[in-house]
Amino acid sequence: VITANIKKQSHCRKQIKRRAKYTHPSIQNTILNVLASATLEVVSKQINSAVYFSIMADETKDVSKTEQLSVSVRFYLNGKVHERFLGFRPANLLDATSLLTYIKETLSRPKCSINMQNCIAQTYDGANVMKGSVSGVQTLFRKDVPQAIYTHCVNHRLNLVIVDVCKNIESANSFFSLLQKLYVFMSGSATHSLFINVQYEMRKSVIELKALSETRWICQAAACEAMKKTLPAIIVTLHRLEEDRGRGDRSQEA
Repeated sequence: VITANIKKQSHCRKQIKRRAKYTHPSIQNTILNVLASATLEVVSKQINSAVYFSIMADETKDVSKTEQLSVSVRFYLNGKVHERFLGFRPANLLDATSLLTYIKETLSRPKCSINMQNCIAQTYDGANVMKGSVSGVQTLFRKDVPQAIYTHCVNHRLNLVIVDVCKNIESANSFFSLLQKLYVFMSGSATHSLFINVQYEMRKSVIELKALSETRWICQAAACEAMKKTLPAIIVTLHRLEEDRGRGDRSQEA
């Protein structure tokens, strides 16, 4: 019996080794969750060793249009400043109380038991729901942790400065206005299809134009890069639209 069991176990191990690919979504999610938990446990130990930390949070939509709240921490340990990402949290509600609850849940979830009372600073963007002095997230946070001073994110402030500067430089303002109009024009269903087909004819690959965003300057850089790479295809598309008098206003606009 023992010999039979050993042979059976040996056979099973060979079958598992040959067939196990770990590509099923549930298995991959389990592996990712295990890795995430292990990472958070290490980060939590580092923060608890440093004792004091600051928190950064911001919300944005993912590709499925779900609002996600990202939470990160910064702390000083062993002579260096460290920045660690704690994760995304779906934000079903975007009021200050709900956002603060999401932040607290991120700090206190399993494998990430970080003492919120050791937070000495908080950094968010300049939205009223975050910075509000009466009922914003930073104000509600300081009711629980009075020493957690609020700082308007420097990167967000720099972005606002750059946007305002470009609006007051005529050539830059005209350029970005034209870039946005080009994006809107090329997004029309028929025009977009033609633009894609022209790219396939010319380069066998497709690059989509990008929309501009005043809240994220990196979008402007991405829009410029996309326009630069597809400029020959854009010119050909506009020429074809111009020559196709049957397209009416689209032809004239091109």
